[in-house]
Amino acid sequence: MRLDLTVRSAAVAAIASLAMAGCGGGGGSSGSGQSYRVSVAVSGLSGTLVVAMGSGTLTFNADGTSSFSSLLPAGSTYVVTVSTQPATQYCTVNNGPGVADADVTADVTCNASPGGVWTGQSQDGNDTYVLMADEQGEFWLLDTDNANGNLYAYGGSLSVSGSTGGAAVSGTDSGEALEGSYDDPMMSLFGTGTLSGSVDPRNALTLTSTFTTSAGTQLQTPSLGTLAYASWYAQGSSYSDVAGDYTETATEQDGTTQYSVAFSITSSGELYGQDTAYSGCVFSGIVAPVAAGYDMYTVEYTYSNCSLKPYNELNGLTYNGIGALAPPNSNLNSSGTAQFITVTAAELTTGYNYATLVLSAN
Repeated sequence: MRLDLTVRSAAVAAIASLAMAGCGGGGGSSGSGQSYRVSVAVSGLSGTLVVAMGSGTLTFNADGTSSFSSLLPAGSTYVVTVSTQPATQYCTVNNGPGVADADVTADVTCNASPGGVWTGQSQDGNDTYVLMADEQGEFWLLDTDNANGNLYAYGGSLSVSGSTGGAAVSGTDSGEALEGSYDDPMMSLFGTGTLSGSVDPRNALTLTSTFTTSAGTQLQTPSLGTLAYASWYAQGSSYSDVAGDYTETATEQDGTTQYSVAFSITSSGELYGQDTAYSGCVFSGIVAPVAAGYDMYTVEYTYSNCSLKPYNELNGLTYNGIGALAPPNSNLNSSGTAQFITVTAAELTTGYNYATLVLSAN
């Protein structure tokens, strides 16, 4: 967790324009006088799906084929999109945009959704996992090593094959080891990996990871086990939900001294924070809901004004990722106040630099 006139008379132009506006078409008539139908064929559906073309919509409650009522003049362009996703699936349009030069059918395939905030622990209890995945499978994984306090961060994508519980999951990821609350560019161990497993939507995600650093050493426990779904992922999201003042509690390089950094998120999603106590770093960026129905946000921010080594190496780096708003006393947040948890990465010439922010609401 991506879409992007030859006129014979004024009267004909007006009629063609109205016809195309009604069905979402564009372009112009080929002059043949032909009109064509756009149909949609759905497979793998479990739930209710709404598909749109311009102002026209089709609702599906099961697999099948249906057609939009408006016909398109020959040569018109069209775009078919998913307007409303099923509750526990993610559906994609395989051939949504095109040009009407004959009757056409857009194929929609539905698979089990990997979306959610997923939490769990390693079998030995030494590692705590938090995986945040959007509906399309883009994910960020936090691995806290409880034995020594190290934090590992990974980003990647998951692909689901199957429409119901137990659907197969595969994916790739990359990441690095982090120390403390903030990313230290001098302490990273970058690597790549592959994942496999299964998903029971809105219930459980089981993953095994094969991860190797660029130096050829294993970085992460191969099996993540079964991660539990956090129900508050479905609580929805909005700018008003996430807006407010926050505090990030960070740890200095000595590993023991802690200090606080003030952050704010405005009602339009602007993110700002400044570390006045230690590094001087300024964080400025934007937070935006991914979709109104899910507690998931896109996050982007840039470092500036960092004066202390090695943090000055972060100046100018822009981080992109996702975040979630964990409610008080939840399975991810035991505190009495809400926390906005983000995992992000900035591209470097040698790979990526990963960072995490845990912001506690004031």
